[in-house]
Amino acid sequence: MKNSEQFGISTAHYRQIAKAGASTSEISEEQYEQPDEVVRETNTTCRNVKDFVQAQVEEALDKHEKWKQTAKNRTLKKRWTERIAAKH
Repeated sequence: MKNSEQFGISTAHYRQIAKAGASTSEISEEQYEQPDEVVRETNTTCRNVKDFVQAQVEEALDKHEKWKQTAKNRTLKKRWTERIAAKH
């Protein structure tokens, strides 16, 4: 059970997240701390779960952006090829 000071910090942190337009995910303190230890022990690029999750999200967004660009390029190439073929 959290004491009133921890609750106040959590409330302030939640308000800060809400103002930033970010979302939260519910997880128990035990579930959070256990993977935190695992990440520190096994993943040299991340110091904790927060860093790990953020890195995963950034990687997924980067991959998606590259995928969108590749799909856009394929579409443009296909349209260009179809226009050239239609002229001949």
